[in-house]
Amino acid sequence: MDPERLLTEGIDIINSVANVPGVSFALHLCRGNNKGYYVGEGGYDAIAKQLFKRAGNFSRLLLEYDDWRSGSFEPLREVPSDMGVVLGLISTKRAQLESADELVARIKEASRYCPLERMALSTQCGFGTVWEGNPIAESVQEGKLKLVANVAHQVWH
Repeated sequence: MDPERLLTEGIDIINSVANVPGVSFALHLCRGNNKGYYVGEGGYDAIAKQLFKRAGNFSRLLLEYDDWRSGSFEPLREVPSDMGVVLGLISTKRAQLESADELVARIKEASRYCPLERMALSTQCGFGTVWEGNPIAESVQEGKLKLVANVAHQVWH
């Protein structure tokens, strides 16, 4: 399929689904999440300008920023001023618990391109997004969700 067509017609179709008065929608740009593996990689640079502006019926973007696959935070400067961004900084693919200090530093870095008051924090995707889930124990999943809450409280307190 033609990438330019996806950035125009495809986004317009997705955006039309979110045209429901009184309902808030968020758009998650998923890169795949089956058994700890991914499908897509590459920064948001090539699509940010078109996608973020054309997805005007969405109040938030849920963006995966858990590893190198997502590129830099610079594309966040293209997010319209009436749209929020949920930074998916915590991996649901790896059992290793991220450092709270590193997460705070990455949020601070992202705030150079999008105001802090328009951002939030989450895992990069769900823990059981497909029938086979991801190879992370429930106790680790709980620890990662507590990390989301603790860091969010620290940053947006």
